[in-house]
Amino acid sequence: MSTFHDLFSVPVYEYCVDDAEILDTLKNHLLHQRSVNYEESSYSIRGETSHHTRDDMANLDCDWSRQLRALIVKVSNEYHTKLKGYPLPETIDINCWGMCMSKGDYSAMHSHPGADVCGVLWLTIPDKELRGEREGQLILMDPVYARRVSDFSYPHVDVEPKEGYGLVFGPWLEHGTEPFYCDGDRFSIAWNVTVRD
Repeated sequence: MSTFHDLFSVPVYEYCVDDAEILDTLKNHLLHQRSVNYEESSYSIRGETSHHTRDDMANLDCDWSRQLRALIVKVSNEYHTKLKGYPLPETIDINCWGMCMSKGDYSAMHSHPGADVCGVLWLTIPDKELRGEREGQLILMDPVYARRVSDFSYPHVDVEPKEGYGLVFGPWLEHGTEPFYCDGDRFSIAWNVTVRD
Protein backbone atom coordinates (compact mmCIF):
# COMPACT_ATOMS: atom_id res chain seq x y z
CA MET A 1 0.00 0.00 0.00
CA SER A 2 1.29 3.46 -0.84
CA THR A 3 -0.38 6.86 -0.59
CA PHE A 4 0.42 10.47 -1.43
CA HIS A 5 -0.55 13.05 1.20
CA ASP A 6 -0.60 16.78 0.48
CA LEU A 7 0.54 18.42 3.71
CA PHE A 8 0.91 22.22 3.55
CA SER A 9 0.62 21.66 -0.24
CA VAL A 10 3.81 19.61 0.08
CA PRO A 11 3.73 16.10 -1.39
CA VAL A 12 4.74 13.47 1.17
CA TYR A 13 4.83 9.88 -0.08
CA GLU A 14 3.90 7.10 2.35
CA TYR A 15 4.92 3.53 1.52
CA CYS A 16 4.96 0.09 3.16
CA VAL A 17 7.60 -2.65 3.14
CA ASP A 18 6.04 -6.06 3.71
CA ASP A 19 9.28 -8.06 3.42
CA ALA A 20 9.80 -9.25 7.02
CA GLU A 21 13.21 -10.72 6.21
CA ILE A 22 14.78 -7.45 5.05
CA LEU A 23 13.18 -5.55 7.95
CA ASP A 24 14.63 -8.05 10.47
CA THR A 25 18.04 -7.90 8.77
CA LEU A 26 18.07 -4.10 9.01
CA LYS A 27 17.07 -4.23 12.70
CA ASN A 28 19.85 -6.72 13.43
CA HIS A 29 22.37 -4.55 11.60
CA LEU A 30 21.38 -1.55 13.74
CA LEU A 31 21.60 -3.63 16.92
CA HIS A 32 25.11 -4.67 15.96
CA GLN A 33 26.13 -1.13 14.97
CA ARG A 34 24.88 0.22 18.29
CA SER A 35 27.16 -2.24 20.11
CA VAL A 36 30.25 -1.31 18.08
CA ASN A 37 32.42 1.30 19.75
CA TYR A 38 33.39 3.94 17.20
CA GLU A 39 33.18 7.70 16.95
CA GLU A 40 30.28 8.89 14.81
CA SER A 41 28.62 12.29 14.83
CA SER A 42 25.13 12.35 16.34
CA TYR A 43 23.89 14.81 13.68
CA SER A 44 20.27 15.59 14.66
CA ILE A 45 19.68 12.88 17.27
CA ARG A 46 19.96 13.66 20.96
CA GLY A 47 19.89 11.65 24.16
CA GLU A 48 22.11 9.51 26.34
CA THR A 49 21.46 6.26 24.48
CA SER A 50 20.95 7.55 20.93
CA HIS A 51 23.19 6.17 18.19
CA HIS A 52 23.67 7.32 14.60
CA THR A 53 25.34 4.77 12.31
CA ARG A 54 27.63 5.52 9.41
CA ASP A 55 25.83 6.55 6.23
CA ASP A 56 26.98 3.63 4.05
CA MET A 57 24.13 1.17 4.65
CA ALA A 58 22.97 1.20 1.00
CA ASN A 59 26.52 0.91 -0.38
CA LEU A 60 27.87 -2.22 1.31
CA ASP A 61 28.95 -5.33 -0.58
CA CYS A 62 26.22 -7.69 0.61
CA ASP A 63 22.77 -8.82 -0.54
CA TRP A 64 20.71 -6.96 2.07
CA SER A 65 22.48 -3.67 1.29
CA ARG A 66 21.78 -4.10 -2.42
CA GLN A 67 18.12 -4.85 -1.59
CA LEU A 68 17.99 -1.72 0.55
CA ARG A 69 19.48 0.38 -2.23
CA ALA A 70 16.91 -1.00 -4.70
CA LEU A 71 14.09 -0.13 -2.27
CA ILE A 72 15.41 3.42 -1.80
CA VAL A 73 15.71 3.92 -5.57
CA LYS A 74 12.18 2.54 -6.11
CA VAL A 75 10.34 4.72 -3.58
CA SER A 76 12.48 7.80 -4.32
CA ASN A 77 11.71 7.39 -8.03
CA GLU A 78 7.99 7.08 -7.31
CA TYR A 79 8.14 10.31 -5.32
CA HIS A 80 10.28 12.14 -7.88
CA THR A 81 8.10 10.99 -10.80
CA LYS A 82 4.93 12.17 -9.05
CA LEU A 83 6.56 15.52 -8.28
CA LYS A 84 8.49 16.21 -11.48
CA GLY A 85 6.87 13.92 -14.04
CA TYR A 86 10.02 11.86 -14.67
CA PRO A 87 12.24 9.51 -12.66
CA LEU A 88 15.57 10.32 -11.09
CA PRO A 89 18.60 9.94 -13.37
CA GLU A 90 20.83 6.91 -12.89
CA THR A 91 23.72 9.14 -11.78
CA ILE A 92 22.75 9.43 -8.12
CA ASP A 93 24.49 9.05 -4.79
CA ILE A 94 22.69 7.46 -1.85
CA ASN A 95 23.66 8.06 1.76
CA CYS A 96 21.68 5.86 4.14
CA TRP A 97 22.11 5.58 7.89
CA GLY A 98 20.42 4.08 10.91
CA MET A 99 19.14 5.83 14.02
CA CYS A 100 18.78 3.97 17.31
CA MET A 101 16.81 5.71 20.03
CA SER A 102 15.62 4.61 23.44
CA LYS A 103 13.85 6.24 26.40
CA GLY A 104 14.31 10.03 26.35
CA ASP A 105 16.07 10.18 22.97
CA TYR A 106 14.79 12.38 20.15
CA SER A 107 15.77 14.06 16.91
CA ALA A 108 16.11 17.86 16.79
CA MET A 109 14.40 19.81 14.00
CA HIS A 110 16.53 19.71 10.87
CA SER A 111 16.51 19.48 7.09
CA HIS A 112 18.83 17.84 4.55
CA PRO A 113 20.41 20.63 2.49
CA GLY A 114 22.09 19.60 -0.75
CA ALA A 115 20.02 16.44 -1.28
CA ASP A 116 17.30 15.99 -3.89
CA VAL A 117 15.07 13.45 -2.10
CA CYS A 118 15.09 12.14 1.46
CA GLY A 119 13.20 9.40 3.24
CA VAL A 120 12.70 7.35 6.37
CA LEU A 121 11.69 3.76 7.16
CA TRP A 122 10.59 2.74 10.67
CA LEU A 123 11.87 -0.64 11.84
CA THR A 124 11.02 -0.81 15.55
CA ILE A 125 8.62 1.38 17.54
CA PRO A 126 7.75 1.08 21.25
CA ASP A 127 4.20 -0.15 21.81
CA LYS A 128 1.71 2.69 21.33
CA GLU A 129 -0.13 1.73 24.53
CA LEU A 130 3.06 2.38 26.52
CA ARG A 131 3.74 5.79 25.00
CA GLY A 132 2.13 9.01 26.13
CA GLU A 133 0.33 11.31 23.72
CA ARG A 134 2.65 12.50 20.90
CA GLU A 135 5.63 10.52 22.27
CA GLY A 136 7.85 9.22 19.46
CA GLN A 137 5.95 11.08 16.75
CA LEU A 138 7.65 12.39 13.62
CA ILE A 139 7.04 16.14 13.35
CA LEU A 140 6.83 17.78 9.91
CA MET A 141 7.00 21.56 10.16
CA ASP A 142 4.93 23.87 7.97
CA PRO A 143 7.48 25.39 5.55
CA VAL A 144 5.61 28.71 5.53
CA TYR A 145 6.78 30.57 8.63
CA ALA A 146 3.83 33.01 8.62
CA ARG A 147 1.46 30.09 9.13
CA ARG A 148 3.54 28.75 12.02
CA VAL A 149 2.78 31.85 14.09
CA SER A 150 -0.85 32.20 13.01
CA ASP A 151 -3.70 31.56 15.44
CA PHE A 152 -5.66 29.93 12.62
CA SER A 153 -3.40 27.09 11.55
CA TYR A 154 -1.26 24.33 12.99
CA PRO A 155 2.50 24.90 12.76
CA HIS A 156 3.22 21.21 12.14
CA VAL A 157 1.80 17.79 11.38
CA ASP A 158 2.40 14.86 13.73
CA VAL A 159 3.00 11.53 12.00
CA GLU A 160 2.49 8.31 13.95
CA PRO A 161 5.42 6.00 13.06
CA LYS A 162 4.48 2.43 12.13
CA GLU A 163 6.82 -0.51 11.82
CA GLY A 164 7.50 -1.36 8.18
CA TYR A 165 6.18 1.99 6.92
CA GLY A 166 8.06 5.03 5.74
CA LEU A 167 7.85 8.45 4.13
CA VAL A 168 9.63 10.15 1.24
CA PHE A 169 9.65 13.96 1.02
CA GLY A 170 11.60 17.00 -0.04
CA PRO A 171 14.90 17.42 1.85
CA TRP A 172 14.12 21.07 2.61
CA LEU A 173 11.06 20.11 4.74
CA GLU A 174 12.04 20.56 8.40
CA HIS A 175 11.38 17.52 10.55
CA GLY A 176 12.30 15.97 13.87
CA THR A 177 10.98 13.47 16.42
CA GLU A 178 9.44 13.77 19.83
CA PRO A 179 11.08 11.75 22.64
CA PHE A 180 9.32 8.81 24.26
CA TYR A 181 9.62 7.85 27.92
CA CYS A 182 8.72 4.16 28.02
CA ASP A 183 11.00 1.15 27.70
CA GLY A 184 11.77 -0.03 24.19
CA ASP A 185 13.64 0.98 21.08
CA ARG A 186 12.82 3.22 18.13
CA PHE A 187 14.96 2.02 15.23
CA SER A 188 14.72 3.63 11.82
CA ILE A 189 16.77 4.23 8.74
CA ALA A 190 16.92 7.45 6.76
CA TRP A 191 18.52 8.45 3.50
CA ASN A 192 19.41 11.19 1.08
CA VAL A 193 19.38 10.76 -2.67
CA THR A 194 21.57 13.31 -4.42
CA VAL A 195 21.76 13.75 -8.19
CA ARG A 196 25.37 14.09 -9.35
CA ASP A 197 26.22 17.24 -11.32
